[in-house]
Amino acid sequence: MADGRTALIQKLHHAIADGVGSIQIALTLFDLEREPTDLGPVPEPPTGHVLGAVERLADGVAYVARRRLGTLQRSVGALSSGARAVLADPTDAARRLTDTVGSVGRLLAPATHPMSPVMADRSLSVRFSTLVRPLDGLRLAAKAADGKVNDAFVAAVAGGLQRYHLLQGAPVEALRMTMPINVRTETTQGMVGNQFVPARFAVPMTIDDPIERMTAIRALVATQRGEPALALSEPLAGVLNRLPTSVTTGVFGGMLRGVDFVTSNVPGAPVPLFAAGAKILQQFPFGPLSGSAANITLLSWLDQVCIGVNVDPAAVVDPEAFTACLTEGFDEVIAAGC
Repeated sequence: MADGRTALIQKLHHAIADGVGSIQIALTLFDLEREPTDLGPVPEPPTGHVLGAVERLADGVAYVARRRLGTLQRSVGALSSGARAVLADPTDAARRLTDTVGSVGRLLAPATHPMSPVMADRSLSVRFSTLVRPLDGLRLAAKAADGKVNDAFVAAVAGGLQRYHLLQGAPVEALRMTMPINVRTETTQGMVGNQFVPARFAVPMTIDDPIERMTAIRALVATQRGEPALALSEPLAGVLNRLPTSVTTGVFGGMLRGVDFVTSNVPGAPVPLFAAGAKILQQFPFGPLSGSAANITLLSWLDQVCIGVNVDPAAVVDPEAFTACLTEGFDEVIAAGC
C-alpha cells in the first residue's frame, strides 16, 4: 500500500464466532509490543490415538446428547420454577406467559418486504467503504443524551439514512433494522462461538434533533434487550435446527428478507497491537449483509471508531452519496456532544 504500509485481511465466518468472538480470535494473532519475547518453536501436537470416521461420528452424537441433556435439565428447572410461580401467583404467571409468547412471536415474525422504497432490490454483490471518527466524540454525544456509545452510533446511522432517502426524493417514516443483542453471561463471557440474538425493529427516520434521536434509540434498544424471548434463544434454535432444511430456510428467510439495514457495535482492543513488528493503525469490520441493503458495523480501536460500510449495490444505487450521508450523520451526532 502507499507509504510502505500493509493491509492484512482476516475472514472469520459466523459459523465460528460472532463479532465479539472474532475479536478474541484476532487478538491471539497479534502482539502487545513491537519486538515481543520469542516464545520458541510451536509445540508439537499431542500424540495419541487419532479418531476414525466412525469414532468422530460417535463423538459428535455424544456431544449432541450432552447438549440435549443440559437443555432438558434447564427446561425441567424452568418448569419447576414456573409451576411454583403459578401456585404462588397465577395471575402474574399467566401475564408473564402471555408476554413470553408475544415476545417469541415478535422474534420469529416474518418481514417479507423492506420498508425503504428506494433500497428494495437485492443482489449477490457488495460494495465496501470506510469511515473513521473519534471515539471520544461519540462518547460525549452519548453522554449529552444520557446514553451509551451504541445509542450515538445507531442515531448517527439513522441520521445518515434519513439524509440519503431525502436526497433520493423518497422520505420515510421508519426503516427496519437488525441489531445483534449480546446474550453473553458471566459463565460464557470468555467463550468464542455465537452468543447473540438478532433483534429486528423499526427505527424512526423523522427525528431531526440528534439528542432526541439518541434518546429514542436508547428506549428502543432497551425494549429489545428486555424481550423475554432472548432467554429462550438456545431452545428455539434447537427446535429450528431440527426442522427440515426447507422449513428452517423459509423461517430465517422470512425474518431477514424485509430488513433494510444492519448495525453492529463491536468493542476492539483498547491497547496498541502489533503484527510481525508493524504497528496496527486501524482495523475495519466487514459485516455480512444477511439479506439487508446495508450493514454498518462499528469497531472501537484505541481512541477512534473504525466503521465498515457494506452495501448491496442493487439496493444502494448511489453508494458515494450513501457514504457521504452517513458521514454527515456521524458529524451531526458528534457535534451535539460539543
